[in-house]
Amino acid sequence: MRYRIFGTDQDETQINKARLGEYCKDCTGNIRQKQLEKWFVPTGNSWSVIPELKKHIKFSVFNLLSKQYSSPPDSIYGDFDLVMCANVLFYYKPEVQKIIMDKIRESLADDGLLVTGEAEREILKTGKFKEVFPQSGIFRKK
Repeated sequence: MRYRIFGTDQDETQINKARLGEYCKDCTGNIRQKQLEKWFVPTGNSWSVIPELKKHIKFSVFNLLSKQYSSPPDSIYGDFDLVMCANVLFYYKPEVQKIIMDKIRESLADDGLLVTGEAEREILKTGKFKEVFPQSGIFRKK
């Protein structure tokens, strides 16, 4: 299967940390052991993302509020099959939430999915998205 993963943040320091792909053992406690051993290798007191997975991940600095781009520049045009947005929207006022939701909607493929955190679920239910399964936090464009 062909795939690409884009990770973004507006903070260059956080992007550089993510690029390393290293996580302390305490940070991986919620990952099932089978998945941990499949996608990570132990390195001292931490786990590192395996090179095979790492080569499919591209990180970039991206500000959701930027008027210059509707999706991360490295992604070319968006058209994402899956967007994950957790613990972001509730920090903003409704008018800014709308800008972000419109940007996400524009960057999703026609049958793409948006997965949110619990805090975003209620916000998205009032917009241009439809929850796929009740109480799931998984949405499609209307």
